[in-house]
Amino acid sequence: MYPWDIETVANVIRRGISDDERDILEFRIDINRGAICFVACMDEAIVGSIVAARSFSASGIWEIGWCVVDEQFRCKGIGTALLKSVEGYALNQNASMVILSSGDKEFHARRGYDVSAESHEDTLMTKLLLNHYKHADIPSA
Repeated sequence: MYPWDIETVANVIRRGISDDERDILEFRIDINRGAICFVACMDEAIVGSIVAARSFSASGIWEIGWCVVDEQFRCKGIGTALLKSVEGYALNQNASMVILSSGDKEFHARRGYDVSAESHEDTLMTKLLLNHYKHADIPSA
């Protein structure tokens, strides 16, 4: 996993998405200024990325803005590796919790995330980091 500038990743992603998706991406980039972004690459191509930032509303919490893996590279551990990269980075920044909005709650539940709230469109999930990692097990970012 490589930490990259969010604008670099956004420019790559912008080229392959629809106008509607581009509007959503622009909004997420705007609210995630100063965020950390990790990308997964294969043969110098980006096949997955994750963006997270400190919560503006609570100390010690990091929010994952998006985590995406190219369809042809799914089920190969890339999404899990991206999540672990953010979790390790957040722990090293003294975070105690990571939150995300999930469209695939089973995927995130298998990785230690708990449902905090649900709507017909979305599921808010949280992971208490210190419950899942001992000091020696913290993933390096």
